[in-house]
Amino acid sequence: MFESTIYSIPRPVCKLYEELNSMRSGVIGIDGSGKQGKSSLAHAFAEQVPNFARRQKFMLEEGEIDTSMFPGYKVIQSLWDVVPDSVLVIEDLTRWFGSRGSGKEYDLPRFMALISHKNVIVIFTVQNLMDADLVFFRLQNWLDLRKLMYDEDLKFERPELRASQVVANIKIKEYAIKHPECDIRSLVYSVRYSEVSSWPLATFWKNECAFYLKDYRPSAKEGARCR
Repeated sequence: MFESTIYSIPRPVCKLYEELNSMRSGVIGIDGSGKQGKSSLAHAFAEQVPNFARRQKFMLEEGEIDTSMFPGYKVIQSLWDVVPDSVLVIEDLTRWFGSRGSGKEYDLPRFMALISHKNVIVIFTVQNLMDADLVFFRLQNWLDLRKLMYDEDLKFERPELRASQVVANIKIKEYAIKHPECDIRSLVYSVRYSEVSSWPLATFWKNECAFYLKDYRPSAKEGARCR
């Protein structure tokens, strides 16, 4: 676990924060190598951005997994259990939807097409956008957020997105040098705004939050993801 001073807003006050705080609906994708603070950022958004904090929060997760370390979330196994004006967090997107998931399960694009009508915000984490279905990018307002990505992982990134990840790596490292008080895992690069910001941990965050899937085994049920 990394330590992060608790601030009420990220440092510096940034265009990303303003965008999040005014979002009615959309998709926030957090991409980067393993253990770079993707999950902690997702939950920091849900807790610390006023526009998100006021909403009901859901986690798409297998029912048998212990999620008690994430207070305030309702665990669901179906996208259709998400209610209007809420936030949905999907940890490790590829556990649920492969890169061509929408071609196999029509419920996925149908749900994504409706989130603007339902005022739903979807936050997902993924280690490589090559593994994410395009439906998450093309149907709604998509905020592309990047964490640090190692060179070994970068070569597998989507070709059309690889250049922006290279820029993200450079900007994150430059920011970390200028602000040594910030753990590099607290930093995120916004592709839309070409800016780096440092985010605090959620107040409930602890080491077990980062490893809550250590005993995870896939469900034997087919089709449980959307229906």
